[in-house]
This record gives sequence, structure tokens and C-alpha cells, in this order.
Amino acid sequence: MSEPLGILAQAVERISPTLIEFELGSDVEVILMKLLYKLRPNYNDFLIISFYDGYAAFRKYVENIFEEEYVRRVFESAKLLSINSFLEEDFNPLEDLKTSQPDIIAGRALRITEALPQRTLVLVLGLDLYGVRDGEKNLIQLFPRLMTVLNRREGFRTIVTFNTGIFSLRWSTFSGASSSMLSRSASKLKVRRSGVTSSSSGRPSSSTTLKSGTTR
Repeated sequence: MSEPLGILAQAVERISPTLIEFELGSDVEVILMKLLYKLRPNYNDFLIISFYDGYAAFRKYVENIFEEEYVRRVFESAKLLSINSFLEEDFNPLEDLKTSQPDIIAGRALRITEALPQRTLVLVLGLDLYGVRDGEKNLIQLFPRLMTVLNRREGFRTIVTFNTGIFSLRWSTFSGASSSMLSRSASKLKVRRSGVTSSSSGRPSSSTTLKSGTTR
């Protein structure tokens, strides 16, 4: 029987971006951390693009759950692009942008990725996929532009997380506007309180469930 995290890791390798939808209370941070730990040795570099202190919140959570060495192995030498952050100065970001303009964000991301090696893992955290902070019009421009930049480089693989448990009407609006793009170029993982459902858009795939739990 295949190991569930192994299946998810293979999905990330085959299709980019991988969208991880999660519900509140699902312990998505634990599952994401274990997935990153499994993927990290396969890549030459690791870029984190953090909106609204998403990385700071993620690090605080996992550092309270996992051993120090476990966390170090995942984030050692990682590069950080912070966008509209207030708590990430201590992580020494390559850039700390204070803007919501899609062109500026995509342009800075492009400049950073051009300097990274071919095999780079990218994690996008805190992106406002409901358009609450920046508006849906701005979001619909930002998301495809950012994904286009990250997919320009062969060997780059991107993971994006977002909360699907609230603002479902806003998500339906955005999903309708971008569904044709995502159906061709994204794999989707749904993290629920009962576990993880993995589905891959654009090609046949089977579903698998991984029970979430915290282990030290």
C-alpha cells in the first residue's frame, strides 16, 4: 500500500502549483510540515513567499510542535520574500514589500527567482485568496501573474495554501474566474478535520486520506 505523504509528494513533483485547501482546526501546518520535510532534500533551494505574516505564523506553530532539528532541516538556507509583513524582519527576508500592486509583486518575485537554481521548491503562505484585504479585482490579477512567474523556470515546484472554511461565496467568485487556468495547471489537496483528500486536476488520479496528528 502506498504511503499517503509519498503520494502527495509525487503530486507536487508532477504538477505545479499544488493548491492546499484547508479547514480551520485541521492541523494543516502539521501535514504541510511533514510534506516539506519529505520534499526538501529533493531541491537545491527553498523560496517562501509570505503575505501578511503567513510565514511568521507558520513558523511559530511548527516550532511548538516539532523538534528543533526537524524544523532546522526544513528551513535551513530558505529564502524569504515578505509582502505586507510586520513580524518577519527577524527572518531576514530578501525583500520586505509594502504593496498590493500585482505588477510590483510579480516583478520582484521574478527578479528573485531568476537568481535561484533550477531545482527550487516554492511555498506561498498567507495569500488573500478571498480578496478581503486587497479586493477581488486585485487578487484576480495577482494570482495568475505570480503563478506565471513561478512556472517560468523549469524545475520550480510551487505549493499554495488557503483556508476554504470561510468566505465561501468570495472563493466561488474567484474560482469561477480562474477555473480554466487551474484545471490545466494545478493539483489540489483538501485538508479537512478528518484528514487529507488529494485530487489532481487535468489528469486522472485517485484519492487518498491521511489522518492528521502531531508527533514529536
